[in-house]
Amino acid sequence: MSDVPISHTIFLLVTVILASAVSAVIIAKTYQIISSYNQNAEAISNQLSTSLSIIYGYYNKSINGYVIYVVDNGMETLTQASLSRTYIYLGSINSTMSFYIYNESGGLGTWNVYKIVGSNNGNIVPGSTAVIYVYTGINFGNTFRVIIALPNGQTFSQIIQSAP
Repeated sequence: MSDVPISHTIFLLVTVILASAVSAVIIAKTYQIISSYNQNAEAISNQLSTSLSIIYGYYNKSINGYVIYVVDNGMETLTQASLSRTYIYLGSINSTMSFYIYNESGGLGTWNVYKIVGSNNGNIVPGSTAVIYVYTGINFGNTFRVIIALPNGQTFSQIIQSAP
């Protein structure tokens, strides 16, 4: 008969099985950590490469709202899909901001892109200027604040003083 007792063989098998289970858990957790890190790094990269500048704005009686000029000086294109999930806040600097959602057709309480200078595909591309209509239904005066909140969590804010 063999020199190794059966209890030693069973102990060796159990040890090998436990080591395999532990290494499988470690490999799975390592993969989850790496995947999470890659997703966070991509999100941060997108935020760093997105940059908007709110250049100018004024109240326009004919649309019963504000005309806002926004330049994309980042490296990311804002597509129609991302614009549909973008929010604009607008109001006087000493009061609460009003919230406006995207609606391609416009209408009270919404905003839309009137035209894009420097793009021919309907997207706001790097280097282009978007002319945005915000249908407020009220004139907040010549000094007002605009905040643009993108779907990636990034916000761009500007206090604008338009000519009377």
